[in-house]
Amino acid sequence: MLGERLKHRRLELNLTQRELSEGICKQSQISRIENQNYDPSASILKELSNRLNVSMDYFFNTQLEADSSVLKSFKKIADDALAQRDFNRLDYCLTLELDKKKTITLEEDLIYLEWIKAIIEFNVQKDFEKAITMMENLCKRIKTYNEYYLDFFNTLALFYFECDKIENYKKLYKFLMEEIYKVDMTKQNNILKVIKIRYNYARILVKNKVIKEALDEILETIEICKQNSSFYLLAELYCLLSNIGDEFLSEEDIIMYYEQAKFLYKLLGNEKMYLKIQEYLCSRFFTTNNISSRIK
Repeated sequence: MLGERLKHRRLELNLTQRELSEGICKQSQISRIENQNYDPSASILKELSNRLNVSMDYFFNTQLEADSSVLKSFKKIADDALAQRDFNRLDYCLTLELDKKKTITLEEDLIYLEWIKAIIEFNVQKDFEKAITMMENLCKRIKTYNEYYLDFFNTLALFYFECDKIENYKKLYKFLMEEIYKVDMTKQNNILKVIKIRYNYARILVKNKVIKEALDEILETIEICKQNSSFYLLAELYCLLSNIGDEFLSEEDIIMYYEQAKFLYKLLGNEKMYLKIQEYLCSRFFTTNNISSRIK
């Protein structure tokens, strides 16, 4: 049970054996524990349990569920609301979750809730300075092995940019770009985080009309999506490409990229964005005759 529980929790936190063992024991010892070929000392096991944010009972108590997080369902809902940038829904869901008055003991759960509160503070309550302070403190507390490590810094970077703290943003984005090249790109969750960070940066470049750099960033991120067979933010990337297309693309090419984005939104069931693009194309490019011919 010890080896199985240790491995399950390590993978749950997206940790490598090397990251888990660092400063505690040798990586080979973690491998031997997980393969049930080695019984660690009490002191080593205590340090491992601290790093994994579980009690020592977690490794031995048959009554404990493998997933000790009480926020598992909420995280799925919250992550979806974040992906849709639906911050009012996020606020509502958080209120419902807090009303349940669950006993939250895991540090990673507590820090996750603080992150959600900071996002709501910024996007719903509009208390920008308070939200920035909250995120700065959270970024000091979060560990590199936390599954939301990159998300926390990405959130703070976006807060800096939206509040015109450009030097802070540039410094933090440089740090983020260094960190994303350290992640294991064989893990799907890490690929999505890299795409998200680069998409946000491309969006900011487009907003500031840094055309050449924006184009490079968009095309490289689209290539990451294609190489990893991921639709994540691909429609949004094609929209960005169309947005800057006035500078160098023909009208036909601009329409083509919008059509690709529209197709992806339809495929992914995002009717709202599908209809928004259709409305935009009709109002900007298509005459009544063109629309009629397309319908036929």
